[in-house]
Order: sequence, then structure tokens, then C-alpha cells
Amino acid sequence: MHQHSSEARWRIAMLAPPFFPISSASVGIPERAIAQLASGLAGLGHEVVLLAAKGSEAGVETRPFLSAPTGRKDGWAELDHYLQACTWIADNGFNLVHAHSAAALAVASLLRIPLVCTLYERPAVGGSLQGLCDAAARLSWVRLLGAWEQQADRAEDQRAEGNASPVRLATDEVIRVYSSLLGEAELVAKGDAAPQTRRETALPASGQLATRANSAPVLIFGLARSGTTLLCDLLSAPGESLVLHEPMLLRRWTDGREQRLRLTLEQAGITADFDPAHFDPRRLALPWFEQQVLPALRQLPLWGMKEVYLEEAPQLVERFAPRALLLCVRRLEDVVLSFVDLLVRSQMAFPGGRLMRDEAWIIERLRFDLQQLLSLRSRPHRLVRYEDLVSDPATAQALCRALGLARCAEAAMNFSAETQPNRVEELEKHGPALTSRSVGRVASEPAGLARALALGLAWQVRDAMATFGYSKEARQLPVPVLGHEPDPGRRLNDWQWLGEGFDLAYAKRRARAKVAEQLPAGANALEMGAVTPCLRFALAGKASVRCLDALRKGPALRQFAWQREVPPDAGTATHLLFLGSLEYEPDAFALLSRYADAAPQARLWVAYHCREDRPVVDLSAIDWGQGLSRADWRDWAQGRGRVLEADWAWDGYQSLIRVGPVR
Repeated sequence: MHQHSSEARWRIAMLAPPFFPISSASVGIPERAIAQLASGLAGLGHEVVLLAAKGSEAGVETRPFLSAPTGRKDGWAELDHYLQACTWIADNGFNLVHAHSAAALAVASLLRIPLVCTLYERPAVGGSLQGLCDAAARLSWVRLLGAWEQQADRAEDQRAEGNASPVRLATDEVIRVYSSLLGEAELVAKGDAAPQTRRETALPASGQLATRANSAPVLIFGLARSGTTLLCDLLSAPGESLVLHEPMLLRRWTDGREQRLRLTLEQAGITADFDPAHFDPRRLALPWFEQQVLPALRQLPLWGMKEVYLEEAPQLVERFAPRALLLCVRRLEDVVLSFVDLLVRSQMAFPGGRLMRDEAWIIERLRFDLQQLLSLRSRPHRLVRYEDLVSDPATAQALCRALGLARCAEAAMNFSAETQPNRVEELEKHGPALTSRSVGRVASEPAGLARALALGLAWQVRDAMATFGYSKEARQLPVPVLGHEPDPGRRLNDWQWLGEGFDLAYAKRRARAKVAEQLPAGANALEMGAVTPCLRFALAGKASVRCLDALRKGPALRQFAWQREVPPDAGTATHLLFLGSLEYEPDAFALLSRYADAAPQARLWVAYHCREDRPVVDLSAIDWGQGLSRADWRDWAQGRGRVLEADWAWDGYQSLIRVGPVR
């Protein structure tokens, strides 16, 4: 039971960001304010433990969880710090947690310990942090303090007085907030009051949800390729229930979306006005949906929708107040590989030259959506793991019964409204029945960029995935192969952004951009190990590019074992491209020699990380060998009687090597 009288003595976990050491002498306002508050509370007799960056000093016990301060905002390092800190808090008997970052709410609010969070900057309107704060504010054990208003008021007073003293968090004001919050927690513990919102980890028993108002939908959010469409169809039975596949109501209309909606609604027996005038690309989909579709959906015993692009997830939750929130996850290595497959067969890459949906976009997309899922976990929800859904029929049956359905549906309404390439691919892989063939697919992925990206992202976000019940035993990498973006999603649709540092996803984008700039007009090119057909779309109208990959195939990507044999049309190509694909080859020169012999008049373009330009670590974990040096490349070209030109380490790590035709 929590004490809250004037004589109370509390055990307080002061949870600070890991960017800079906390000290009363710090330059930053938050660092000074946190140090002074911790010291002031300790002076009143409270036991304060500061969980902060290494090197922090505030006159109280301090525990760092990272080896060193990050020195800058790093979203994943910050999350790692909070996860470790909250695990330690849960095991060490605290009365209260005082966090000093909105990002901490994604983790700390799961502790169910009274939580105060001070915000030093106003969250951006419509941003992910605003959604996180809105969700946390509805929890009875959470209080949010807006320090930016206090800072502005005090800064104005100080300017008027000519006083430059640092801004402080008033200890007496904070004590009053603590007392109020701990007092309410005590009443709840005694049963004298109920919390405003309780986070549930399981749905009510069978049939309970069916008695609620049908105006409340089931909302399904998840990572792409995590079984969300499958779950939609298991919950959609004609005349009984319908969960819509990605209606994207808070976005403007785009080509084809209304057609998919029409097919799904027709199968469900729902009529709506599909006059083309409604689908002006300048309009949001929501008004049409609420007028034409929502009344019919509310007549069904169960309805809902699912989304995998999660920018608008918080707003959808606010608008529709779901009766059940389902969050779908899957082992991240498999998600990355399956997402690459989808991009290829759906021609999502550079459709019409408008978008750069490439490997880097996939990585940014997943990092952002994972952060959104973590924030949604503060709401009542049920977690659905892809592996459980496809491996154990009882999982799906139990979920359907909990939502008031007698059994899982078999009509596959959303799947049948998918594009033909997607339907064909899924049927070839699984057949008409539900199978677990895609579980653990990373084990069968050959060495190459796609596998390296899958392993790299899984290692980078292993702590976040552990909160969803996945083991942290991802294959350990000696060096990050993906860059850290402090604000996931910031660069998501910035097609001109080429990344920074040693980052394999952006290295591929940089190589494509450089080749697209230098390849002459009218070129007849063949790209080996393309992974995705982005370059073909990027150069449409300027040059002809045929893209080959050993594993993947799609309308614009040809499947061919290019490492084992030279494709028949190589001899007619004027340019042969190997962009980020030779680092994984045990004998790159033997492979290139076969191509050089088959196409003596073709120019070879190779984007490659030379041995002296790589991070000085063993990269065998991502299937790279020892690597070739710049001198090795010069010697090979000279031995073949070809002229070599190179931009060595032009992006800091990667070289663009051009080997001319035989002289």
C-alpha cells in the first residue's frame, strides 16, 4: 500500500534519457532540471535512484544501462535503455517512476507502477509521440507534466529580472502530483475506486464482445507481412462479419483502392455508391466511407478494419474507439524477406518513376511501424503472433470465439480482392490451406543483400522484439550494418535521402542513384543480383535495364541463377551491372571473368566495398568474405586487357568500379 501523508517517504525511480550525463552543471535544461529534482527529493528524505547516462551525478544512487552516453538522440538506443531500466525497476520495489521523455511512455506505462512523465517539448501535432501521450494520459496510473509551459513562463520572468538562473522543476509542485497519484493508486488497491482504463492482455470470454454495440469495430494493426490479411479473412464471413483490408480512411484516394473495396463489399453483400466522382484524389476516403459503408457495417454482428502502414493508427483508434484491438507481429527476419518478395511481385518499386520503394524504404517502414506498435501496446489489446496463428489452429479458433464468432471463416474475401500476382504467389507457396511453410524462412535464404538486411534489422531492434515475446538470440553482428535513425519515419518518404555511414540498405540506393546518373542514354543493361527492380523503373525512357535475381521473380524481375551461369542475353548487353552483389561471392573474379568472356564488348559496373574501406571487423556474420582490395581490382582488369576507372570509397565505404571493353 502506498503512503501519501506529509510524512511519506517514497522510493522513486528517476528515469532519464541516455543522451547526456545528468548533472546540475549540465548545459541542457532537462539535464539540470532532473539533477536538481533528484537532489531535492533526496533532501526531503525520499529514496531516489537515477537511471540515466553513464557519468551522471545528482547526489543520489545512479544506474546507467548503456556503456556510454549516446551524445545524440538515437531512438533505438533510447528504447534499449528504457527496456533495461524498466526490467530493473520491476524487480526492485519502487513506489513510483518519474520519466523525463515521452518515448519512455512506450515501455514504462507497461509496468503498472504509478508513473509521472515530464515533457520538455510539446509533442508535434499528429506525430507518433502525440499519439503515445494521448494514450498514456487515459491510464489512471499515469500523469503527464508539460514542462515547456513552465519553462516559457520562467524564462520570461528571468529576462524581465535580468536573471539567467537555470529553469527548475519545482519540488513542491512535483510532490503534490506524486501525492495525488499515489493516493489514487492506494484507493484502487483497496477497491474503493476503479482506474479510468485497464490494460488487458486477453480478450473477454467467448460471446462477451458480441453483446456490445456493433458501432465499435475490431481494429487490427501489425507489421507488413505479419498475417494481418489472413486474420482479416478468418474474421470475415459473408452476412455475418467483415474486417476490411487497408481502407486507408485517413488518406486521399489512390488508383485501385476503390476497386479493391468494391470487390470486398460485393462479396459481403454490401452495396455502396461507387460513382467515380466520389474518388477524387484530392479527397480523403473517410467521408465517403462513413456515409456509404459504415451504416451497413454496423448492422453486422462484427466488423472492423486492418492497417499495416501505421502513421494514422492513433487517430483511427481515437475516432472509432474499438471494442477489440489486435496487434500482429512476426519474427522480423522473416518479415523483411517477405516484404522484399511483396515489393517485387507487386511492382511497388518506382511505379511510373514516382516512388523509391526499395530496400531502404522497407527498413525505414518497418522501424517506424515497430515504434508505432510499441506505443499501441499501452492500450487494451491482444497480441497475435504470426507463428502461432499459422502453426496452431486452436489459436485462430480461440480468437474467433472470443470475438463472438462460432468458427473461423473460410471465404477469404480480402485475399480474393488482392491483385492477381499476390494471389498467385500465395497459392503457389501455401495452396488453399493454412500452412506454416513461411515460418523461419530466413534459414533457407541464400547469402546476399536481402539476408544481410534481415539479420541486420533483427539485431538492431532485438530488444523491442523481445517485448513481443521473441527471443533476443538474433545472430550477433560485430558491427551495425544499418544506420541508426533517431526519429524513425522522418526519412520514410524522402526519396532523395541517401543515408549516412556504413548502411547496406542505403548503400544499394546510393549505388543505383550513381549508376542512373552516369549510365549513357540508350544503354542496354543487365543487372545481376538486383533484389528489387528499382533501377529498371528509375531509368525507364532513358535506358533499357533487365533485372535478374537468383531467388525472386516478378513482372519486372527475372529469376535466374546468375552466380552459376551467364544468362544467354548477356552477350547482347552493352553494360553489365553488379551493384552490391559481389561482396557475398566466394570468388568474385572467377564469376566476373565468365561474364567478361561472354560479353567482351560490354562495360562492367561494380559497386563494391573494398577491403581497405570496410569497417575493421569480421563481417562473415552477413556472409561477406575477406574482400578484395583496390590493388586486386587493378590487377584483375589489367590481366583481362581492360581499362579500369573507379570512384574509390566515393560514399565513405563503397567504390564504383567501371571496367571497359577489351582493348
